[in-house]
Amino acid sequence: MNTSARRLYLSAAVKLLFLIALVALAAVLLASLGSGDGQREQQAAADPWRLEVDWSQIPAGELRQLQWPDGREIWVYRRPPGEIQRLEQRPATQLRDPDSHDSRQPRDISTAWRSHHPQIFVFHPYETRRGCRVRLAADKPEFVDACHGARFDSAGRLLEGSGVAEQQNLSVPDYELIGAQRLRLEPPGNGT
Repeated sequence: MNTSARRLYLSAAVKLLFLIALVALAAVLLASLGSGDGQREQQAAADPWRLEVDWSQIPAGELRQLQWPDGREIWVYRRPPGEIQRLEQRPATQLRDPDSHDSRQPRDISTAWRSHHPQIFVFHPYETRRGCRVRLAADKPEFVDACHGARFDSAGRLLEGSGVAEQQNLSVPDYELIGAQRLRLEPPGNGT
């Protein structure tokens, strides 16, 4: 191969490599522009702090237990038929803090059910004095604290005459409704 043929060959090879690099760069740029929402949804799905729940899958009278990566639990309880009416009609004299003035919950929740939707109750399953875990009572839609004997209705309101004086209603984390029967929990540390 003579010198001019070699120059022509090297020139063509350099131009071809430059063209390949330019096409690869354009492909990367186009892919990053086109992925937009789909990529954000995949990242959100992979984020362990972003908890979403389809509560239509929870049978009435049962709950789903969720957990943050740091071990803290959140429960989503679906109230049985007729329970919403019982909550709304319960006399204030049967509750220690009926309007939840001394309780931890989002500011925009002010209903008797203490939730954004009457069919569900989202809460931390620990009583507020010693952090004892509550359990769902077997015979009625109530939560029971084994440490102090406190009883809470299905809105997490402490029933009068149970527990000890320092206890409060069960804590409600920040969350939002994102569909007819879906909710998204806000990461802990937002004040709840």
